[in-house]
Amino acid sequence: MHLYLIRHGQTEANRQRMFQGTTDFPLNETGFRQAHDIMNWLKDEPITAIYTSPMQRARETAEPLANTLNIVPVAVDSFHEVDCGRWEGVGFDQIVIDNPSSWGTG
Repeated sequence: MHLYLIRHGQTEANRQRMFQGTTDFPLNETGFRQAHDIMNWLKDEPITAIYTSPMQRARETAEPLANTLNIVPVAVDSFHEVDCGRWEGVGFDQIVIDNPSSWGTG
């Protein structure tokens, strides 16, 4: 048996170096291309099931491969992202500025 662990494609939050956490950012154009690249890479593998986070970005990443293989992805609640609290939606650079002791820079 082979197990493929695939991270979701790029979102605007990824591109802007922001913590996403439980905020349900969709894929951006690059992310959709990455999802299609994954489909092309795995379409000839003997995949029998696809499990995904319930997050939109994860479901959108799984969709091209699932459609190609005619598999209905199963959203697993325990694959949900971690809650980043007050850092959610905030850029890494801003967090370092606002919280230097959290990063060992203060």
